[in-house]
Amino acid sequence: MIVSIMQPAYLPWLGYFDRLLRSDLHIVLDSVPLGTPNKNNFITRNRIRRARGRSDTTWLSIPVAAGQHRTPIHEVMLAETLQWPARHAETLWHAYARAAWSGEVRELAAHIRQLANASEPGRLAPVLQHTTQWLRDRLAIATPTVQSSTLDVQGAKGDLILALCQHVGASTYLSGPFGRDYLDHAAFARAGIALAFHDYAHPVYSQDGQSFLPFLSVVDLLAHCGPASRDVLRGAHAQSAGAP
Repeated sequence: MIVSIMQPAYLPWLGYFDRLLRSDLHIVLDSVPLGTPNKNNFITRNRIRRARGRSDTTWLSIPVAAGQHRTPIHEVMLAETLQWPARHAETLWHAYARAAWSGEVRELAAHIRQLANASEPGRLAPVLQHTTQWLRDRLAIATPTVQSSTLDVQGAKGDLILALCQHVGASTYLSGPFGRDYLDHAAFARAGIALAFHDYAHPVYSQDGQSFLPFLSVVDLLAHCGPASRDVLRGAHAQSAGAP
């Protein structure tokens, strides 16, 4: 069984979903600390392309309460404001109103607006779960997932990753490329778990005739490719190196 483990992310990039497509089981690593928001951190934010005629990209960031960088992700509380869903929805719509598949973005924007009235509006984790599931549904990704916070597994860094893999019975762990540097390869070998590394080959697709910008939220792909988005991901899947 191929297992991947990643922290949750807000409106994740293409590589996140490509790794899900490669996995038999995905563990959402939500039991680790949040870290410093908005600093090399995609748990609470991601980038989209600005509307045509405006420069480069813009960030969509979820505001979290202060002083939570050491709080486990599944316990993080949002800042006391319900205005961000409407702002994000408006920004998304203005950015992609003229895209070929703007209807996809309109539906996502409506979904995000509803988060202000969700059953747990004060917590970050449900927001990440709901938005990621919406995107998974659009991409027809049915890979089973489990939250690490629901598993009785302890450890830190590479030791935690190995323990989680053992707990769920992984035969292969599909790591991000930086796992080459911090994972104990010998420990995985002793545990009988093969290591594979996800070196994602980012696909190039049309962005409404503009010069291509990679590493954006998958929302950009859906806006420009619509129903073909999964095929774009599958094409990248075939080109990526290091997969089992």
